[in-house]
Amino acid sequence: MLAYPFAGAGATNTDALYAIGTADALLHVLAKPTKTAGETLCYLMNADDATNIRLGIRYTDDKPFIEIGAATYVSSAAISVSPWGRVVDLWAMLDRSGSCYFYADGVACGSIDISADVGTDIDSDTIEIGGRLVATEGWSGVVMQAHEHVLAGTFPTADERAAIAMQRFLNPDAESPVLAARAAYATERRLDVDFVDTLYGATTVVNHGTGGDLTIGGGLKIQDARTIAERVAQPLPSRNWYTLNPATSGSTGAHDFGFHASNPVIARMLTGQFHDMPTVAGPGIEAATSGDRIRHRVDGSARRIQSKASGTQVNMYLDPDQNARGGDIWVVCNGTVHDYYIDGQRVFTDNTFGVDLNLSGNCTLTLDGRRECCRMAVWQMSSVPASLEQEIMDCCMDPERDPPSLTGKIVDFPLCDGILTGATVANQGTGGGTLTLTSATDIRVMLRGL
Repeated sequence: MLAYPFAGAGATNTDALYAIGTADALLHVLAKPTKTAGETLCYLMNADDATNIRLGIRYTDDKPFIEIGAATYVSSAAISVSPWGRVVDLWAMLDRSGSCYFYADGVACGSIDISADVGTDIDSDTIEIGGRLVATEGWSGVVMQAHEHVLAGTFPTADERAAIAMQRFLNPDAESPVLAARAAYATERRLDVDFVDTLYGATTVVNHGTGGDLTIGGGLKIQDARTIAERVAQPLPSRNWYTLNPATSGSTGAHDFGFHASNPVIARMLTGQFHDMPTVAGPGIEAATSGDRIRHRVDGSARRIQSKASGTQVNMYLDPDQNARGGDIWVVCNGTVHDYYIDGQRVFTDNTFGVDLNLSGNCTLTLDGRRECCRMAVWQMSSVPASLEQEIMDCCMDPERDPPSLTGKIVDFPLCDGILTGATVANQGTGGGTLTLTSATDIRVMLRGL
């Protein structure tokens, strides 16, 4: 799973709907916690008022905990795999007359009796994600998702709790069917924020629950805070696929592929590991007249995906692990909205371009062996199929498979055994043109990571 986190100042709002009162509740965060010197607790979710509720992980033993007012309740079990520096899917399910049940990465992670606070009015109506409201209490890490459900119906059974945690862990983009089936689900869901849905340039985070939207603190905007993409490990197919030697690059030169000035553009780049980290652009495609482009760029140690339309350029940065590993990268430019995907997961949405991507006239397409790029393909259609996002997920990391709803493939330069036979590569799309390589020697290198 991939998601874009928010880091830096917290996102916060005050709304009476965030107050839990004496009800049972479910708290959830998808986060990447990190340790901070001199502190003992990492807070991931905070609601601060006369009586607060907080969720976090203890540094000393990797145990999740909650705070209710002045009382701290630590789980009886630690998170089985060290949570520091990786993405953790964490639930705290509060049965106020019994126990708080913790789940990490879809599995049970201990519990703690909280019945001493059964009648405590948790009146916190100010909620903050990604920080503590008290300046002296630090925040360490990044948060991708956060949820608060204040329950009006019965508390979930053990089987229901296990299903809710596992379903969300396996598919972070969808609500747990068990949770969504609750009779009062619509009103119980007070907080539902996903920072991947927060548009570039925004200073607020949309809440899909009944509570108010969150405001990003510290004067930051979302583009200042979006610095890395995260990935929860998932099994990927093994492929006999080949790519350029690290010393080899390729270019079509200036060529008119036949793109229209408007209509959606959909690009796919399959890349592997780095062999060095020079400041260099490519693989990608760029129009000579408009300067509009989609490309995979490196600046020193920073690896990013860029799209540019009419002078407006957006960068989607990758984390160090993705830097080293590469992936199946898609950019879907649908009018003024651009969606970015890595390994089947949408990680970024931007709507600030104002105009369509324009690749009409001469364009130059480049590939670069230092990225172990094994394929670049570009489609243009009158509209983006409604099924495309699911199809991108279905064909994740499979270089030989494309989404079945896509037509209008204009560019496709695949580098595979049987096609790559010399110093030139033919376009398998309708746009013509030839990719000329700098060398035809030792160019069949297996793409690691597929």
